[in-house]
Amino acid sequence: MPVLRLFAGARDAAGTGRDEVPGSTVGEVLEAARRRYGADFARVLDSCRVWVNGEGSDERDPVGEGDEVAILPPVSGGAAPTAQRRRPPPRPRGKSRRSARARRRRPTRYAVVYDVDGPRVRLGFLWFVAAMGGLFLGENGVGLAVPYSVAGAFAGLQMATVWREHGRHPNKAVAAAVGGVAPAAATAGAGAVGLVLIAAVPLAVFAALAESGSRRKAVSEAGFTLQCSIFVGLAAASPVLAIQVEVGAALALILLVSIYEMGDYLIGSGATNSIEGPAAGIAGIAVFTFALWVASIPPFRNDSILAFGAMAAVFAPVGQLFGSALLPRADSPASAMRRLDTLLILGPVFVVTLWAYLDML
Repeated sequence: MPVLRLFAGARDAAGTGRDEVPGSTVGEVLEAARRRYGADFARVLDSCRVWVNGEGSDERDPVGEGDEVAILPPVSGGAAPTAQRRRPPPRPRGKSRRSARARRRRPTRYAVVYDVDGPRVRLGFLWFVAAMGGLFLGENGVGLAVPYSVAGAFAGLQMATVWREHGRHPNKAVAAAVGGVAPAAATAGAGAVGLVLIAAVPLAVFAALAESGSRRKAVSEAGFTLQCSIFVGLAAASPVLAIQVEVGAALALILLVSIYEMGDYLIGSGATNSIEGPAAGIAGIAVFTFALWVASIPPFRNDSILAFGAMAAVFAPVGQLFGSALLPRADSPASAMRRLDTLLILGPVFVVTLWAYLDML
């Protein structure tokens, strides 16, 4: 089903910034939106520009599963005439309509998506406070495990929910349990986390068999359950595993990730391309890594923190793209998973590299 994105006055009139609206063409989607949101929205829509996957559209243009139809009111100067506004964009010679649409959709599948609806900056700050407070509460990382267990559980639940909306049937209870229990198990060490992840496999299979009754289908659905749980569980467990080594290691990991996310969101959410946000986050990591190097926090000696900072600069943005790969769409509503996506690759790699580094000392 096409995804409708609404901005400015259109969002206010509809009461939402995002919705899924049925229709096989742009015109059908707009007509369905008029019926759904009422006369006030219809009046706003008459002065709006309509884009499909970032390009100007015509009401006759076909849309399907995964296409994004954006409605943007004019910023200033009034709306363009209807004929001009709805004229189809020129298409490359020798290329079909289908191939042009395929090229438009391809970059968004693994995009870095910024959710700007709601108090995201304040929630991000509260998350940072919870994570930093957890560093110094309880023993063996218990305080740190609390916020990450909550995030892991919600991440597994949200991912399973959006996959079920797209026709798959991962088990939501198992996904939430594995995502939430893995960080808690990390307080007992890496072996306990391994046991949780191993136990997730038979749990996912049994849950799929109970729901589907078909062995062949159960294997596929169990795979989706594991996809929704193991990666976020391991990501959420990584800071807790790092604190088992040294508080400074967990502090460095959380700070590097937080600095990256702050720069990426503040710049990327208003950028016109997908490069500026990650570039700002990487620049933030570079500056803060130098500060950590000057502070010389344990267990890092000499210039080793520079290598860990470089690791964060590489794997934090890669984790965001991997997070998109774990979802049916890059913009699927899974805010808890997006809270952990920078740790999906960086977290496990950071911890394993930390262990190897300490063995060499």
